[in-house]
Amino acid sequence: MEKISVVLANRDVDVLNELTDSLNRTEDIHVAATSTTAVGAMEALEYTGSTVLVTDFQLESGDVFGLLRKLHNDSLETKIVVCSHFAIRPMIDRATSMGAVSFVEYPCNTETIAEHIYMAAETSAPSGEENKYLVMRVERLLLTLGITPGRKGFQCLKLAVLLWLSEGEKHTGMTKWIYPAVASRVGIKPAAVERSIRITIAKLWEEPMTPIRWRIFSENWAAKSPTNSQFVAMLALYLNRPWEEPWGGQAIR
Repeated sequence: MEKISVVLANRDVDVLNELTDSLNRTEDIHVAATSTTAVGAMEALEYTGSTVLVTDFQLESGDVFGLLRKLHNDSLETKIVVCSHFAIRPMIDRATSMGAVSFVEYPCNTETIAEHIYMAAETSAPSGEENKYLVMRVERLLLTLGITPGRKGFQCLKLAVLLWLSEGEKHTGMTKWIYPAVASRVGIKPAAVERSIRITIAKLWEEPMTPIRWRIFSENWAAKSPTNSQFVAMLALYLNRPWEEPWGGQAIR
């Protein structure tokens, strides 16, 4: 298997060295370059051809948002994982809205960061502006619900919802169509897709009810969790109502 090429950006050199050493000891990840500045990170991505950027919110030359904007404007298909010891929800939401795939709190073990890198590398590049924003809306909804890339069901649920949205009227069968289609994308068996989604939903329902869950599922599912097909369908239907985006502001189309 070809190693995932990663660029690390952090203003703390000690953190860069620690992350580089730990990630390079993993089997499938190679840290191609590091930088303490946004400009250096951008240059490193260009000359290494790395597919994943792991960056702190604060860099020597400022915050990461200018870098995210530059990556978007240059249409670089880099997957961004924000890894920081400090963040507040508006910062995380803003980074996600600008293209970050996930957020992981530092310090944490190498396996956690590696899992976020694997998830980021597996995220398919959008085929156009419309698909790009649709993918982003699905990811943001999952994150708002509390389903993060650190959970195994994140990628499976994201793809399942996107498939339902793209051809839901033609193919709504989870077992016959969606599970196999998702399985072929992530390289696992359909049964593993079903199990991953089911476990993710069950764990979500072990947590306290939140306003966004109440808005999507209402009192019908306050006590019991929905089935996989019900969950995916209701998320897709909710996303078809752009005036009710959970993160506020104008809907992203």
